[in-house]
Amino acid sequence: MDTLMYLNDRLVYVVNFLSYLSEYPNFERTNTIYIDAENYAIYKFQWEEYAKEGKYSEKPWPLTKESIYLTNRKRISTIYEYGMCQGKMYLKYFDEKCYDDIINSKTNVVEFESLSHVTLIIGQIETKNIIMPEKETLRRDQSLATQLNEYQPEFWSNDEQVKLVPLTRKNVKDLEWQIPLESQFKNEGIRK
Repeated sequence: MDTLMYLNDRLVYVVNFLSYLSEYPNFERTNTIYIDAENYAIYKFQWEEYAKEGKYSEKPWPLTKESIYLTNRKRISTIYEYGMCQGKMYLKYFDEKCYDDIINSKTNVVEFESLSHVTLIIGQIETKNIIMPEKETLRRDQSLATQLNEYQPEFWSNDEQVKLVPLTRKNVKDLEWQIPLESQFKNEGIRK
């Protein structure tokens, strides 16, 4: 335990620790967990992965099966935040940023840098009369960035939902700079 703090008038333990992966000797992850001192509920878990030495923490992997381009991971940072609902903790916020170099495997030259940024905000929890879909809504073994769904314009027209999502009109305008959001989500190329 590194420190004590108060969050919403509750005592919270702050614990920091390092993680390693034996198959990636240059990989290191710093972890910070915020734990309720009374019931040991986790309020927040954040971590950052990086290279202990040099620029890359892992071996490069192909961008796609057929691609000559490789992804070389520089850094990734992730935040999970949890909240209380009906006496149980639930995920209320997730944010992940991946910083990678995309390398041409034939020339071994960095073609461009990539920033993948995913944010998930839980705006509403339904607990009554819920029928679970036959298949998983989100796969636990895959990144959120690989699980794109159809664009839902009604989400952005709901004022209550939009208040929960930290996007300004300028953000939406920037996202639609070249192509409207609805067209972006229909573009099969971004799903592959």
